[in-house]
Amino acid sequence: MLSSYSIQEAVLSRNLFIKCGGAAVCWDDFAAWCYVLQQCNLLRWLETTDITANKGSGSPRLERLSFSGGATINSLQADRLQGLMLQEKEYLLNSLVRTRYAQATEAKDKIYGVLGISNAKIAPDYSTSKSARDVYHEACLTQVPELIYELLSCVDHDKPMKPSWIPDWSSPRVTEALGYSTKAWTLYRCGWKAVSEGNTFAGRPTKVLVSEDRQQVTLSGILFDKLKVVGCVIEEPILSIDNSQYDNVGWASYVQLVKATMATYEKQEHSCPYSSIYEAFWRTLVAGRDGSGTSAPTQEHSEVFSLILDSITGQMPSLPGQSYSPRRQKGFFTLDSLRTRKPAKTLEDLRAAFRAAITMRRFAVTEKGYFTLVPRGTLEGDEIVVFDKACVPFVVRKTNSEDGSSRLYQLLGEGYVHGAMQGEVLDVPNLQFGDLTSV
Repeated sequence: MLSSYSIQEAVLSRNLFIKCGGAAVCWDDFAAWCYVLQQCNLLRWLETTDITANKGSGSPRLERLSFSGGATINSLQADRLQGLMLQEKEYLLNSLVRTRYAQATEAKDKIYGVLGISNAKIAPDYSTSKSARDVYHEACLTQVPELIYELLSCVDHDKPMKPSWIPDWSSPRVTEALGYSTKAWTLYRCGWKAVSEGNTFAGRPTKVLVSEDRQQVTLSGILFDKLKVVGCVIEEPILSIDNSQYDNVGWASYVQLVKATMATYEKQEHSCPYSSIYEAFWRTLVAGRDGSGTSAPTQEHSEVFSLILDSITGQMPSLPGQSYSPRRQKGFFTLDSLRTRKPAKTLEDLRAAFRAAITMRRFAVTEKGYFTLVPRGTLEGDEIVVFDKACVPFVVRKTNSEDGSSRLYQLLGEGYVHGAMQGEVLDVPNLQFGDLTSV
């Protein structure tokens, strides 16, 4: 595992070599080899094989989610090429995200160790009067207001910290971001409406106010819904076709959660926001995207997921709204079909999307019946907020100021709400943007 300062040295070096024992190789040659591994999906295969091999070993999932060696090399090479081609240094936030996997004996060095490759002007301070959390706070304030939503997407904590909207850079991220990268705008725009078809530019928030003590940030948002039922955290999500009922038991519990919740809603004559429970369910579990993270999943993905789901429940259909192709109805499309040619490639892509969306997150259902993916620290009663011009929604927890005079919110992290990712919330009657303050 690389340290923050080692990353900075590697990125800034002009003639870089790697030495192991008596062997030495040019960095650029080694990086090109790692790039080929990535492009032909061998890196993904190696990572998937490692997860499967370690299943049941008892080793902590939080440690195994750190970058693989090949992915680390590719990330560093991207930084090096950017530094060679561009005269301007990149945003500090981008550097922090790229190096979040790195180790640092001194927690402050997660910031100070990348100052040489970023555009931030921060003076290192190793005095005991300034904590690592203070340094993270100072660093993040340099990225506000321009990158406020990207900053909030970096929050990935078990429990809210103070302030809750400042990420903990001392720990590697254990989920894959939904709304950080620019490619997220090709799929999500929950806080704005496109002016024309194909318009993916959202602009920036209309309001970002930081309090005088710099502990609070106020944004314009809509409190859309509350979480009614929250499922378990999925640490090692897989879509197994070998022993589907046993290997898929974690996320399979969500099926029973959906059935129980929908049955309760029917008794209360509560209208469901979805015409097909099945479509909403499986698309939520992949966060509405395929393995590339840039496109919506296809009908082929749906058919593969349907096959695996039915093998788990032993029912056809497993959920309302589940339909079947003629080949499936005639028994020509089985689990064995997923081991060959195009179905096998579709399964591989579906698994990549599934892991990216649900690893270390929870599936939940809101009071209005929406299916969501939420941070692992989410509890029943937490709320979904849609910020003005943000691409993804966020989960917040209501709290009060110390004197009880004002209502504030702790930020838990980003989420996915099926049926609310294309600005639908903006058309809901009696819902308007208002000030929401995070602490």
